[in-house]
Amino acid sequence: MPRVTLPADFDEPVFAAFAEHIGQITPGDELPPLSALDLMEIHLLAPQVYILDVIRDGAAAPWFKVRFAGTETVTALELEPTGKSLSDINIGPERDDVVRIYTDMLETRRPSASRSGFLIEAPKVLSALGQQTVVLKRLVFPFTNAGQSIDHFVGVLTRFDGLGEQTGFVKIDL
Repeated sequence: MPRVTLPADFDEPVFAAFAEHIGQITPGDELPPLSALDLMEIHLLAPQVYILDVIRDGAAAPWFKVRFAGTETVTALELEPTGKSLSDINIGPERDDVVRIYTDMLETRRPSASRSGFLIEAPKVLSALGQQTVVLKRLVFPFTNAGQSIDHFVGVLTRFDGLGEQTGFVKIDL
């Protein structure tokens, strides 16, 4: 898998560091095997890392189960998703769009970045300033089990709470 160029608004250091590390463990133009990922090597990033397993159990389509969610990922989502199906997790109003990221990556075999912003009720102290916006950004890479099929996705997630931020869902193929 060739190295990726991050979108301009993915300027948080965690994204560059994560992309650099994935580039280092990726053999040539192939997809990296999950066995190459050592969270101890990226221990400073691990709190924002999450790992999804691709489950092919005879269902009409593959589904995605959370294998690991770092502490900051849990905090950003305001829930513990480990062991749950991605479709069963309340990850905001763009849940179907988020699930589609991974479905699309099974076809494209390329990393993806996405940004979702949605409104939540602002605390009373801030309500005069407008509605509070939660912005989640994801950078995700496909992984294998040392084969050709994509069996996992590994990503990093950031959350920003603000006022008046852009809402909606944007997916960027890398």
